[in-house]
Amino acid sequence: MLPFFVRSAVADGVTVTPVRSAASRAAFVALPYRLYRDDRLWVPPRRGDCRRRLSRRRNPFFDHADVALFLAHRGREVVGRIAAVHNHRPPQSHRDREGFFGQFECADDPEAAAALVRAAGDWLRGRGLVAMTGPVNFTTSDECGTLIEGFDLPPVVMSAYNPSYHAALLEGCGLVKAKDLYSWQWTADGNPLPDAISKIAQRAARGGVTVRPLELRDFRAEVARLRSLFNSTVSPLWGMQPFSDREFTDLATRLRPWARPEFLLIAEVRGRPVGTLLAVPDVNRALAAARGAPPVVRTARALRAVRSIDHGRVLALGVAAEYRLRGVEAILVERLAAAGLGLGMRSAEIGWTLEDNTSVNRTIARLGCRRTKVHRLWRRDL
Repeated sequence: MLPFFVRSAVADGVTVTPVRSAASRAAFVALPYRLYRDDRLWVPPRRGDCRRRLSRRRNPFFDHADVALFLAHRGREVVGRIAAVHNHRPPQSHRDREGFFGQFECADDPEAAAALVRAAGDWLRGRGLVAMTGPVNFTTSDECGTLIEGFDLPPVVMSAYNPSYHAALLEGCGLVKAKDLYSWQWTADGNPLPDAISKIAQRAARGGVTVRPLELRDFRAEVARLRSLFNSTVSPLWGMQPFSDREFTDLATRLRPWARPEFLLIAEVRGRPVGTLLAVPDVNRALAAARGAPPVVRTARALRAVRSIDHGRVLALGVAAEYRLRGVEAILVERLAAAGLGLGMRSAEIGWTLEDNTSVNRTIARLGCRRTKVHRLWRRDL
């Protein structure tokens, strides 16, 4: 007999089944490669990375979470997928009885989308949860949100991408807007930092604030410092959550082959870390350059292409509460811009930022940045 959440998700010629076998897991991973094969902007992730994310053994997120994967079929064809996520350590902005959904991919098929959302909701409700938010893969520190503006630009590293019809599919499933996330574009051409930023940075330097890049020779200790700064300054924001030691170490280890220490900055006062600004080269540019090559060749080609990347992504800026508005933000931004220009960076995507974080959004706009993308998080009561 099929479990209750599968029976309830059979409708209108669409059948939803849980992922329980190696074959169904392979189909789950493979679906985006078929749906996006003719999309010139989509950047195919490495399949090994996709499999690793779904592995309870290899992904430390599963230390505090349970995930159920589902596939939607029309006849014998897989037309959609979704993950239901029960995070036992949810963000402070979410109640303990709220769940999440993610890994959502679907053909332009409203019936399939409805069946998938229904299956995820039934699974979460069966665990005593009363609402779900998404898409998140599997947290807001990973790819999250549905792209609703900015379809003319390729996705940057660690950001979500989807066809324009996804928003209509999710709205048709009864999901409503929870929050919009903004991404911004900075370009070097004709956009030097405002004089005010430099003056504030100079005052901060005279006041004893120093900035240094990450020291790779002391990798484990540096990662611990970055985790502490991130958890104390960024994770309290809406939708964010603290990293465990295993989670942050895992993220840093995965980024290390692509990262530039000059873009991973720590601000200190008398040797005490008080702020951080984290940016990475846009690895997606390298992966796109290697598109179509066999996996082993693709990785080698991507690693070579990294050297010529001139676009980056700013992931996070965090400053300890007692040092905010004392110039730490300005000196970090100035040092990152100088490092980027010195290494040939011509542009960067900044984001995401919350739509209602007015002060941050206004400051970014004053830096000469323009808003280029909007991703939407959705919510539904169960």
